[in-house]
Amino acid sequence: MGKKLEATVMETANEKSLVCVKDVYYIVRGTFERGTLISFDAEDALAMPSYLFAIAALNEENLDSTFDFIRSNWFGGCQ
Repeated sequence: MGKKLEATVMETANEKSLVCVKDVYYIVRGTFERGTLISFDAEDALAMPSYLFAIAALNEENLDSTFDFIRSNWFGGCQ
């Protein structure tokens, strides 16, 4: 279990929620009401490089398969 963080939910879509902690956006699995303060494990969340990337990831219906596609087709299967 990793470090626990707390943040207010900014947006929710496709069973994922967007939060921001110290200028880092995270995608957290689960649907929460906008404005709700949640606690989450940083290791279980996906840190996003930017707000724009976070919004795109939040709206992606199947984020895991999209990441797999990007890794295998854009980066040659890099781990």
